Amino acid sequence: MNTRDIEAFIAVVEAGSMVRAATRLHLTQPGLTRRVQSLEALIGVALLDRQAKPLRPTAAGQEVYELGKRVLHATDDLMSRAARGAEVVGELRLGVPPFLSEMALDRPIDQLREQFPKLTVRVTAAWSPGLLEQAESGKIDVAAVLLPDGVAPPAALTARELGRYTTLVVAARGLAFPPKGASLGDLAAHPWGAQPGWLRHALGAAPRAGRRAPALQRRRGSIRRRVAALASGARHRHRRGHAGGAGRQRAPRCGAGGAGAQFSRGAHRVAAACAAAAQAGRAAGVAVQRAAGGHCRNGGRVRRGRAHGIGARFDGFLTGVKPPGRGHRYFRRFGERQTMAITLYDAGGHTCLLFSDLVEEEHGEVVQTNQFLIVDAGHGALIDPGGHMTYGELYLAISRYFPPKQLDYVLASHADPDIVASVGRWLTASDSRILISRVWARFLPHFCQAGKTQGRIVTIPDAGMPIALGNCTLLAVPAHFLHSEGNFQFYDPISKILFSGDLGAAMTSAQEAGAVVSDFAAHTHAMLPFHQRYMSGNRACRLWANMARGLDIEWIVPQHGPSFRGKAMVAQFIDWVSTLECGLDLLSQDNYRLPPLTTAAA
Repeated sequence: MNTRDIEAFIAVVEAGSMVRAATRLHLTQPGLTRRVQSLEALIGVALLDRQAKPLRPTAAGQEVYELGKRVLHATDDLMSRAARGAEVVGELRLGVPPFLSEMALDRPIDQLREQFPKLTVRVTAAWSPGLLEQAESGKIDVAAVLLPDGVAPPAALTARELGRYTTLVVAARGLAFPPKGASLGDLAAHPWGAQPGWLRHALGAAPRAGRRAPALQRRRGSIRRRVAALASGARHRHRRGHAGGAGRQRAPRCGAGGAGAQFSRGAHRVAAACAAAAQAGRAAGVAVQRAAGGHCRNGGRVRRGRAHGIGARFDGFLTGVKPPGRGHRYFRRFGERQTMAITLYDAGGHTCLLFSDLVEEEHGEVVQTNQFLIVDAGHGALIDPGGHMTYGELYLAISRYFPPKQLDYVLASHADPDIVASVGRWLTASDSRILISRVWARFLPHFCQAGKTQGRIVTIPDAGMPIALGNCTLLAVPAHFLHSEGNFQFYDPISKILFSGDLGAAMTSAQEAGAVVSDFAAHTHAMLPFHQRYMSGNRACRLWANMARGLDIEWIVPQHGPSFRGKAMVAQFIDWVSTLECGLDLLSQDNYRLPPLTTAAA
């Protein structure tokens, strides 16, 4: 029996398509078909239901699929044991809670890659119940999880406690608490806001222990907003708006302890890599240790402190995040709106996705931003990924459907912080190259650790350039001085979407940004202040409009605010831009006067 035939069959089952499976394995479709047919001939039964769309295994095929995965894992372990002392190769699949993936993994993964360049590290971020399920099913090798006191790990997993983590429960001042604190059971009678998955797991243990089940209510938004809502005694979802001074009130607190534990199913092939990661990880709060019997384990050393509720907006979809199978490209269709993704286009293996709600505007301190992912034939490009405020949530949202490590490109329209300040973290998390104007390429390293951009920046010439992605070609379209010199937009000829950067931007809420403009005349009032200030002048606007009329555009999607959909709406927008007076057109001598010296700035 040829293990490559098994690998081919598994890829087809997981992809649901011969074409996508062939792309993952870097095979021709006929070559992949021959491998699957060879396995079927050897076993003597049909393994695929070829009439189903998408392809799915027969009953016998499902059994072969499950057994085949075990065979491939066992083969990997056998090869690794036989090659002890040789260079470490293969894949290490780590599962961690979201707060660790955001705060503590960059440096350990960098050092791991430096020491073992042929080792592929895949990180899955999910709350603890989902990680436990994945560890039991073999979808990940090791995981760091948080378990509440009194909740035992599954018997099938090897566990070791690494530390203790204290969560602070925040409540309104008017609620009566026992003077010496309260247990989770005592608090079950009160309505709870959205909590991280591991705390939901803890609260869900109440019925099993014969206590009253708590009433869990979703509550999204920033920490300050949630605390403000709790301080006011609000029981319903906190609406967008100013929270007043309530967020500054002190609230009673009681501690709820939890344990940080690690689990493993025996990843022998990466024992040396784990030993190296331990030294790097401890400095960042992650302990990766080798256990007795040669098992490689990953765990988190959890520091005492407040639980920031970082996963409130992820509740309900992070559990069970599926990592890509065996190092091949992986993509799944986005599901409901709770994934924070809006599907702009999805047909024929080509998908364009919009993320508009990754940043909560907090009293005007943060500008809403849109991020975009284009996937074609298993290849991905991320457009204008944003800054550090968007990185964690964007990484987690993308990870469910496309492996960030396998991004081909990060496309930057220019070099503003809200466009590309997170570039250093994306260079760590992926093998992508950064495409940016040659004007800004020299400034990009200021966002990164020294040497991280070396060999990974592709400069876009002033005239623009084609960008090959999978089976399609994107265009970097010049939009200089709108609003930045060395500025580009990105055009997708398949979806006919122009990702226009700051042109067309409006300062709106995240909810409004996820919509489509229906009344153009009314919407100009939201665009005008931004464009008058940030665009350079009418000449640049007119030249851009002349160029844009030569493109077949169905959608114009800016980096801030809602999009413009349909030929008529797009034409209205282009005409508006061509007549816009802005920037230099509005300057007078009044803009260039010396300030008085009589009053110093506060």
